[in-house]
Amino acid sequence: MSKGSNRSKRTPRSGSISPNVYSAKHGKSGGLAASEHETATLVTITIRPATRRDAAAWLRLRYALWPDASESEHRAEIARFFAGQAREPLAVLLAEDGAGAVLGLAELSIRAGAEGCTSDRVAYLEGWFVVPEARRRGVGRALVAAAEQWGRDRGCTEFGSDTQPDNLVSAAAHRALGFSEVGSVRCFRKALQG
Repeated sequence: MSKGSNRSKRTPRSGSISPNVYSAKHGKSGGLAASEHETATLVTITIRPATRRDAAAWLRLRYALWPDASESEHRAEIARFFAGQAREPLAVLLAEDGAGAVLGLAELSIRAGAEGCTSDRVAYLEGWFVVPEARRRGVGRALVAAAEQWGRDRGCTEFGSDTQPDNLVSAAAHRALGFSEVGSVRCFRKALQG
């Protein structure tokens, strides 16, 4: 799944994120195992904040998500983030498998408002991407769960997101994770529970 964003500038990043480990059983089809009769393996996915050593992997994922920007533009934004000079994203979460391969990302911000949301402090999923070969394995779900916790930890009670109107895969992925479509540009909101 992938989603784009308008990537407008926001407030400076702050706070720390602790790594989260998720495990899921996956069957032959690549989705969650439907029954005990299906062959399943346990896959461990770790969600953690991006570090400087992740710059190349982050660049690869970012360029796959937003190919209209050049690699040099993405590289410059990543450098600004690590230098503490980026207004957005405030946080970047990466998903990696047990072998340390980076499978996906979530770029996060806090917005003063978002379509369909009523609070003035909305955790926002600015960018969400999982490499095609790791989709339907719980990676996107784990990234969003960690992003929701990031928002809760910062006092947010709503979680917003958006995607391009023609990105049906992303829209379906959002809905599968409990988002409600609230706008014609496929804007989403989700209440964050305690």
